[in-house]
Amino acid sequence: MLPYNQLSLEDIFSDCQEIYESNKPRFLSLLQHHIDLDELVPASFRKHFYAQTGRSRIYPLNAFLWALIIQRIFSIPTDSLLLVFL
Repeated sequence: MLPYNQLSLEDIFSDCQEIYESNKPRFLSLLQHHIDLDELVPASFRKHFYAQTGRSRIYPLNAFLWALIIQRIFSIPTDSLLLVFL
């Protein structure tokens, strides 16, 4: 019989924090791999975002959402600084 080791939330958090501090590109790729925005964003919101009556959209909704996620994770205070960062 194989012994099982259960991961605690503290272990997961410390691993993520270590990756965040040591290898930011890997951290971002892990986020992109494990967070499915298509599943999180309701279809009604997506429909209203791409509605023909609003302004035309050059960039997709997922790009906006990832930019906001990055802004929050890295504590970037302004949109102009976010643009420099991206």
